[in-house]
Amino acid sequence: MLGAEPAVICGQPEVGDEDYRYFKDIFGHLKELAGRPELRLALAADTHHQVDEVDAATVAIVTSDENCQLPVNVRDAGLILKCHGVEPYPVPTTPVSPAVLVERLRLVRERRRWRADAARLGPAGLAGLLAKTELVPMGYCKQLDLPLVPFAERRRVFSFRGSIDNYRAGLFSRHAVTNYPKRVARQRFLAALREIARELPDDACDLHITTDFDDSLKDGGRDYSAALMDSRFCLCPRGTRLETFRIFEGLRYGCITVTEALPDRWYLRGAPLLVVADWRELPDLMRRLLADPKRMAELHRRSLAWWRDMVSPEAVARRVLPRLGGDPVPRAAAQLCGVAG
Repeated sequence: MLGAEPAVICGQPEVGDEDYRYFKDIFGHLKELAGRPELRLALAADTHHQVDEVDAATVAIVTSDENCQLPVNVRDAGLILKCHGVEPYPVPTTPVSPAVLVERLRLVRERRRWRADAARLGPAGLAGLLAKTELVPMGYCKQLDLPLVPFAERRRVFSFRGSIDNYRAGLFSRHAVTNYPKRVARQRFLAALREIARELPDDACDLHITTDFDDSLKDGGRDYSAALMDSRFCLCPRGTRLETFRIFEGLRYGCITVTEALPDRWYLRGAPLLVVADWRELPDLMRRLLADPKRMAELHRRSLAWWRDMVSPEAVARRVLPRLGGDPVPRAAAQLCGVAG
């Protein structure tokens, strides 16, 4: 048990508890493992919202900075956990297309901001900040703790509830332009999904296109969670960035999780994910797997194990524990988490 709900310092308005349960659980396990009751949790959505009262007894978690900037707003924290990255990373640049050009322009803008922050910190300040920063998974958002449905009893082949674009942003808005690579990827994804759906019984497919991210989870995630738990495949097209909640939600529920190419992260290396270079490969991939129940069952077992041993809140807490100067991670857990050779 994790004990009482942690007091949270927030660097942005309107934080819903269900949105941050994963990170609060990481902090709860970390505090317990470290034996440091004085630790406090600070949550920040990004790197530019001001966060007050951050000091050496603070564990700061930056949850939603898709621009991969330096966490300068929480630099006084004793430990910083950050999703997405601490430096803008390039995406595949071939074949050249309008979507690739948008990504290149975005990368130029993000790197300019990163260099400005790094210059203000200076070499010593930058090194100190990075030394106490650890990358962590995005986890899940409003995904419920449901009883595990045995894989063979799942009624659906797949469930996808999500947007193709943020239709509320306006066609020529800045968001619409920067979101263009997502739109292109998801249009291809949707065409591939409809191709495979034509070959399956109607009740084996759960496909709902929504207007935006919030619309997909408007009931607090209840329908989304129930549908995914009853599915064998979790399909994860990119969003604004390559890494998405669905990847970890699929692993958590033991789904066969299919993604695009992902950035190099400790929590993704060796994960039982199936990667497609182009979503037009999806129908053939799913046909092969549906004809091979033994491999599907094995991927199901490996997904559950990866969630439990590598990216669950307790596993992440054990991974980052040495950063707090706590007791060394037990050898078995250290090997599991990649802390020791």
